[in-house]
Amino acid sequence: MKSEKILNENIINSDIRIIDALNIIDKIEIKTLLVYHDKKYFGTITDGDIRRGLLENYSLDDNVYDFTNSNSSFIEYENYNKKNNVIFNDKDIIPIIKNHKVYDVLINPSFKKSKPKKSIDSLCEVVIMAGGKGSRMQPLTNLIPKPLIPYKDKTLIEHVMTNFSNYKKTNFTISVNYKSDHIIDYFNKQNTGFFAEYLHEDFPMGTIGALSNLSGKLDKDIFVCNCDSLINLDFYEMLNFHKKNNFDFTIAGCEDIIHIPYGVCTVNEDNSLKVLKEKPKINNLINSGLYLISPSAINLIPKNKEFNATDLISLCQKKGLSVGVYPFSKDLWLDVGLLSDYLALI
Repeated sequence: MKSEKILNENIINSDIRIIDALNIIDKIEIKTLLVYHDKKYFGTITDGDIRRGLLENYSLDDNVYDFTNSNSSFIEYENYNKKNNVIFNDKDIIPIIKNHKVYDVLINPSFKKSKPKKSIDSLCEVVIMAGGKGSRMQPLTNLIPKPLIPYKDKTLIEHVMTNFSNYKKTNFTISVNYKSDHIIDYFNKQNTGFFAEYLHEDFPMGTIGALSNLSGKLDKDIFVCNCDSLINLDFYEMLNFHKKNNFDFTIAGCEDIIHIPYGVCTVNEDNSLKVLKEKPKINNLINSGLYLISPSAINLIPKNKEFNATDLISLCQKKGLSVGVYPFSKDLWLDVGLLSDYLALI
């Protein structure tokens, strides 16, 4: 019997945009797309293929043709014998091709529906910024600090921790200032399963200033995130992306699509029409506030000063440190920073 579900989910045409391919990969079980060009099988494309292409200055609006691995392994139907041993190496699937089309796929026996997440525990540190007043969540935050606001079965900060714990990370550093005693008391009394240490801000130090207290004390890269931004991406893959490309500062960039419901005119200097695009889509990568930062970048943060992540990014570029962007799907981000966002969820 053919693997109809895999065929239906994983086959795409070479003219779809990279941003759409990323969205498909995020949602399917086996993360390999089978690409058709001119109604014939052309090759495969994976998350890694896309990210390598983006590093070569391709755009999320480009189609997948140039990102496709046309030399990927496949088996001609005429040559397929079920008794033969198939070497998968690191591939999850290998297509069987009949008359230039995907007839079926072979699934790597080592592939499991619920693959265990790879551990990041010994590879990095995690700092959660939780010192702000949460003014956008008032009046709730007049009574309770934003990290401890309940959502579903746990507090906001515990949701952040849980996402990291899926990758075996259970020890965290929390930056605290506003109602810090509430936060510390909560973790001292509740059996959360997480271990917390604290960075104490004597005054509001901006979105990243408190990390100056870690300067000279780190030998690992650190994830830095907010307590109200629930991002459930693959932290191991982001860490691998960061290290493989030798970035000192990596921004988790969320793809955001703006749909314009009108035809948009582009004109020449004499106001004659150059091109008319009907209901175009504008794609952007939004700074999600999740970062992966090397010790060398952390060491640039000035002591005892209000300092924001955007300040550090600019300083890194000025000092010649490398800054990268790791794109991820908007489906993986739940932002509850505004009171209206939060009320819409409960």
